[in-house]
Amino acid sequence: LAASMLSLPHLSRLSLRPPELKLVAPSSSLGHKSSQ
Repeated sequence: LAASMLSLPHLSRLSLRPPELKLVAPSSSLGHKSSQ
């Protein structure tokens, strides 16, 4: 859960960057477990 909380503010900074990074950030968190 902590990772999710840190992800929220992190996305705020990424929002300034390309949308690709925005998708990679959340995907890395949620999709990480799904991937494995």
